[in-house]
Parts: sequence; C-alpha cells; structure tokens
Amino acid sequence: REGMAAPVATPISAVSAPSSAVARPGATVEVLAYARNLAAGDIVQPEDVVWSTVQAHMAPAGAPRDAEQVIGLSAKRALRAGAPVGSRDLASPQVIARNDMVEVAFISGGVRLTVTGRATRNASIGETVSIMNTTSNRSIEAVATGPGKAVIGPAADVARAAPQQFASR
Repeated sequence: REGMAAPVATPISAVSAPSSAVARPGATVEVLAYARNLAAGDIVQPEDVVWSTVQAHMAPAGAPRDAEQVIGLSAKRALRAGAPVGSRDLASPQVIARNDMVEVAFISGGVRLTVTGRATRNASIGETVSIMNTTSNRSIEAVATGPGKAVIGPAADVARAAPQQFASR
C-alpha cells in the first residue's frame, strides 16, 4: 500500500460525530475505525474505536455513524487496527452456547416457574433459542436474556421487543 497515507486517529472522547462529506475524487471522510486489533468474540469497549480520516472510497457503505452503536457488540471475526468499522463486522454478544445448561423461566403476574434444559444452538440477548427440557426431552422455544438464562410466555415478548432493558433486570 505504498503511496497511501496512514489514517489519522482521534480518540472518541475528543470528537463529536462528524458531518457527512460529499464523496468526490480525493475527498476524505471521518469514519469510525478500530484502535486496536480485536479477536473474534472480543467485546468492543469505548477505547477500541476512534474517529479516523480515510479516502471517501474506502469508507464502508452503511457504516455506523455513532460509537454508541458499536460499543458492547462482539467481533464476528478478527478485526485489524485502523480498519473502518463495518456493520457486518459486529454482532450482539453470545450469551448462550450450544449445549449450555439454561434456566428457562415463565414469568406472569408475580408467578415465576423455572425449568432447566440444554440449548440446541448459540444465542444472543433477545434471540429465540430452542431449549431441550432434560426431564421430558421436549423442546421449548425461549428468548435468551443473559448468560444461561431465557424466558417464555409474556416475558418473552418483552425480551424480544427490548432485549437490553429486559436483561438489565
């Protein structure tokens, strides 16, 4: 990559969201970039992203325009320091792994019933996951709410609609 200037990084705390620029030959734009290398599964922290100036043609289409959109998300694959943040690079962190033992709760009107089962696939907060009841060998469709926890019934609708709010309870 001879002849290309290295991106100039500015810490997130020092700059507010940049205004969008018109893409023309030789134009530069401000984009979010990774401040350090991230491994697959790493959770993005505030210090992991910086505003960086890059040539307009190198800015990913549909890239996040606010650091708050990416902080707390998990890297889907290894990510290189200095690379522009792309929305396809990140996902909600996995809280249930396939074969994990999961406590499934039915919560309604002050009543809480729980059963333990085994997850049949990975899930992030707010995602539906199939849990195999280890006692009855029946499958339960539940919504992941945290590490090793899921809900069914009316609470599942709430967890799907506002996953981060439900998980903080």
